[in-house]
Amino acid sequence: MGFFKNVVNLSLTTSIYQHCADCGRNLGKHAIKLSGRGEDKVLVVFSEPDTSQAAATRSDPATNQPIHGDWLAGSSSILTELNTYYRSQSRYLPDRIWATGVLQCPATLNKPYDASPCLKKLDQTIKDTQPTVIFAVGKRTVGALFHLCFPDGFSPNQTPDLYFGHQVPTDRYNAHIIPVMSDTDMAESPHEASPVAMMYLRNHIKAGFALKDVRPFAPGEKATPSTSDIQFLSHTDIPSKLKEYCAKYRYAAFDYETTTLHPEAKNARVLTASVCFGNSDGKDLQTVVFPFTNSSTYTAWREFLANPIHKLGANIKFETRWSTVYFQQPVVHWAWDVCVAGHIFDCQTGTASLKFLATVFFGVCGYDKMVEGFIESDGEYGENKLTQVPLQDLMTYNAIDSIMTFKVAQKQHRLLKRKF
Repeated sequence: MGFFKNVVNLSLTTSIYQHCADCGRNLGKHAIKLSGRGEDKVLVVFSEPDTSQAAATRSDPATNQPIHGDWLAGSSSILTELNTYYRSQSRYLPDRIWATGVLQCPATLNKPYDASPCLKKLDQTIKDTQPTVIFAVGKRTVGALFHLCFPDGFSPNQTPDLYFGHQVPTDRYNAHIIPVMSDTDMAESPHEASPVAMMYLRNHIKAGFALKDVRPFAPGEKATPSTSDIQFLSHTDIPSKLKEYCAKYRYAAFDYETTTLHPEAKNARVLTASVCFGNSDGKDLQTVVFPFTNSSTYTAWREFLANPIHKLGANIKFETRWSTVYFQQPVVHWAWDVCVAGHIFDCQTGTASLKFLATVFFGVCGYDKMVEGFIESDGEYGENKLTQVPLQDLMTYNAIDSIMTFKVAQKQHRLLKRKF
């Protein structure tokens, strides 16, 4: 019998529900089923509304018995491409990968993607199979997986299709998430997929398989930098540390936390500054952070700004303006802006911010939770509420910004094959 069979209709009707032990409601019985043997440690996850192209019925080659609701027997584009890939190697698709899916809870049909799929079942499936690569097929699946992996940093208000084409590491499962377009996403019409979208899909599959033998993290390693990676300096140590590290290292990524967006605003102040020092290899990074509490700190900082060390930033017009206006010292030797470089990789709006780049490159997401609700200004020239954030939390957030700026700049240089 042929590998692909006629598709089973998996519309949300009570006839195909089975009890969900977590919320007490019913989810599609095929949605929580796992197909395949996963010898390559690759998991493909589908979700509504694409289940009608995903799960079907196929014949078991060993017993010649039908397997109903099999996620590896559907007619979706990604399964077709994966089957072609494995057939070119004379391999059988169900032996090499796993596939599963999540249906949206009927109680949330009119709500956007969020926690509405049965995340507990999906979470347990991933923990049981321990894949190295997870293909998240379609916007709802991306939203569900990101909700699991980044609960403090990903909300239903974000657009999951921005992540298509990226290879996002997650320390929750020590795996790479590869968001790919579903047939619904790709369709120019109900019956025809875009040739360009198909080209992207093939490229995304290829990029995912290149990572299937490599875990993104060492065992037990966390993505987000910890406070042990940060030096919280007192005013007596600031001048000597800045001079020492400027002499020792080639690069310095720095960042400000301020009371207003613009330095010309009333009550404009720089509360804290952080610097991540390092060399081309990215090893032995030294990150310092401190508040501005006395004149010696201001003097030491002006000397840092005038130092010819190669400086890195994220949206450097902000630091340039504050340095020139507030400290009366222009920044000497800007070397890189990670946000400007971000547009080289993806020109869509919302894909060049430091937080987005830290997520897709390093799986670091949600560290700004400690300043959420305080960092927004009251109008363009109004004040924010960062003075209400505990100083230790503010400095930690500030320091992680600089660390991620350094790491993103190094990664961008490597991807662009530029000397760093």
